[in-house]
Amino acid sequence: MIEELRAWLNNQFSSIDFINQTWANILTTFTMIIIWIILGYILKKILTFYFSKRLNRGFVGKDDKHAKTITKMVSNIATFLLVVFLAIVIMNELGVDIATIIASAGIVGLAVGFGAQSLVKDLISGFFIIAERVFSVGETIIYGDFRGTVVNIGLRTTTIENIFNETLVVNNSDIRKVINVARKNSARFVRFKVAYGTDLKYFGDNFVDYLNTVSSKYDKMIGVPTFFGVSDTSNGGVTLMLMFTCVNGQQFALERALLADIYNYCMEHNIGMPGYLIKPQGE
Repeated sequence: MIEELRAWLNNQFSSIDFINQTWANILTTFTMIIIWIILGYILKKILTFYFSKRLNRGFVGKDDKHAKTITKMVSNIATFLLVVFLAIVIMNELGVDIATIIASAGIVGLAVGFGAQSLVKDLISGFFIIAERVFSVGETIIYGDFRGTVVNIGLRTTTIENIFNETLVVNNSDIRKVINVARKNSARFVRFKVAYGTDLKYFGDNFVDYLNTVSSKYDKMIGVPTFFGVSDTSNGGVTLMLMFTCVNGQQFALERALLADIYNYCMEHNIGMPGYLIKPQGE
């Protein structure tokens, strides 16, 4: 069928008066390459859709992030196979002897085999990252000193992006220790200061009641914050501490909001403050 299509195209180009046979052959080759590219692209879309549908069927309503990761990996594999496939057929269209190249590949393979060891490690590591669900696309992880969201898990590398739009690309085989902070709710400590001389028992009793009302104000907060009391008495005031639990990813925004609420509470109840609030942790 392919040969018939090639012959038909050649005849069509040859029938044009101002095109000689050489140019007809060139145009036929060029057209066949375009056809192969289009067919390869369509095949990639079909394979990605089919396998993603089947692989994701078990995750519907259970783990959408893992399903998204699988979809990206299938797409990456399909793209790799498409490139290899197109490279072979395009060389064939250009008259390159594929058999000779394949025969030579054994000799070349010995030369580059040692250099390809890291590539193989990255591929295997990437497979196990997904198979063992270490992390998925869209989850927040901590790798070394870098905290960010996984935006892509490729065949060789994993890409992480932080809140400053800084991107970290790590070889899969280098990912040995990683903290996944997206699987469970996040707990957060908040510290603030009140002035020396504050009646801490009176403040604590009333502040706990206040925290009961604050929890209903934020839909991302889980439960009522726990008030621990004094954590330090140096640096110009008495440092008090509480802890809250929230949906992961919301802890920084909720911490800032709580600090503002605490400041307003102290002002409304004439509770002395040393003039500043402690900066939210981790920012």
